[in-house]
Amino acid sequence: MESFCFITSVMLVPVLYISGFINKKGNTILDNVAYQKVFWILFTVLALIGISTVFYLKLDRDFYLFMICPFYSFSLYRLMFYVFVLIRHRNPVVAAKTTDTKLFWDRVFGFSFWILTLIVPVGIIGSIIHL
Repeated sequence: MESFCFITSVMLVPVLYISGFINKKGNTILDNVAYQKVFWILFTVLALIGISTVFYLKLDRDFYLFMICPFYSFSLYRLMFYVFVLIRHRNPVVAAKTTDTKLFWDRVFGFSFWILTLIVPVGIIGSIIHL
């Protein structure tokens, strides 16, 4: 169960970001305004379940702390999305499938999001639970 929590929690939001590959416009499901409230509620509940499980079970390795990752990743995505729209005056697109030079900042956005959403939580939480 712990490995399922680890893999699912760390990869949930990045997989939703990749949904932009399927969409011809390059927009992701995370950009859809209709799902914003659902994502906030779902990821907050997952984070609270993870934190409460850590305090309730008192295990040697608290892999349930990784259930905070979807909340962190979605918060990071929304912050990065807001800053991107503020500076570039358009929504970022998933630019990995094109060679258009006009999409340089979209590639920087995607690369930064992947690094910050995968490496940082694993490094911080991994150091807490001593992987």
